Amino acid sequence: MYRVQDIMTDQVVVVSPTATINTAISLMVDRQVSGLPVVDDEQRLLGVITELDIIDLVYEADIDAAVVADYMTREVSSLSIDASLDAAANIFCSHSIRRIPVVD
Repeated sequence: MYRVQDIMTDQVVVVSPTATINTAISLMVDRQVSGLPVVDDEQRLLGVITELDIIDLVYEADIDAAVVADYMTREVSSLSIDASLDAAANIFCSHSIRRIPVVD
């Protein structure tokens, strides 16, 4: 049976919660990804910032002052590397999401 570790990418681009939204946008554009895990200094998962989260900023007066922590999704489903692909599929389908952070 296939496991998450068999199909996941290990070249993950992450961002700090104190990073500016402009930094997050630059990372997404440069790396051609639609979302970034948000991690602390110890690389613990705190949330995820996605294109959809950033769209909320369209009407903000001062996007340059916005930081990732203010717009990230905090309640994030995650999996371990040995989780089954069935478990991943269930999360994708039940939460209508496009990415699941894999944590160790």
